Amino acid sequence: MGHHVEEATPDVDVQESHRACYDLFLSRVVNFVKGLAVAMGREPGPDTLEAMTLAAMDEARAMTIERLYGALARLEHLSLAMDRFMEGYDLLVMPGVSKAPYPIGFADPQRPAPSGHGYWVEEMPYFAMSPMFNVSGQPALVIPPLEQNTQVPLGPQLSGRKGSDALLFQVAAQLEEEARWQDRRPPVHVSD
Repeated sequence: MGHHVEEATPDVDVQESHRACYDLFLSRVVNFVKGLAVAMGREPGPDTLEAMTLAAMDEARAMTIERLYGALARLEHLSLAMDRFMEGYDLLVMPGVSKAPYPIGFADPQRPAPSGHGYWVEEMPYFAMSPMFNVSGQPALVIPPLEQNTQVPLGPQLSGRKGSDALLFQVAAQLEEEARWQDRRPPVHVSD
């Protein structure tokens, strides 16, 4: 396809991106839920929300301004580090998920957890790279696997420089044409 590929790793702390992403998510969850409650005419509570959301709301209400400013500082640091890294590259290719999907029932949103953060910690190993791009401001997308050699699809994630959304879609379209995704189905499919 004419692309030059080389191995490279950004010098960033992935765990730092997880902390920033979680804290920034928390900073908005209460107002988001209140807005939905008003729009839907429902009172937020155990009868209308998952345990995970209720736990996150409790943690959000206890969040300090110092914690929020710390998350914003981490976001700025990560964003600048990724900007510097991407100066030398058009695209970054990495796993779309960090490991095969969890078993059915694992992600039950009503399961007990010590906090909203407890859910985050349990599920983060499955999508370890996503928070980096949720907070860095870079465009990213996950495409279907180029070759299907597992029972579940494990596609790669592409990310680019800020503002390079069109390039990501162009490369994804090239890969789609080459891989012929539309002609393939996993062993178990919703249309079966």
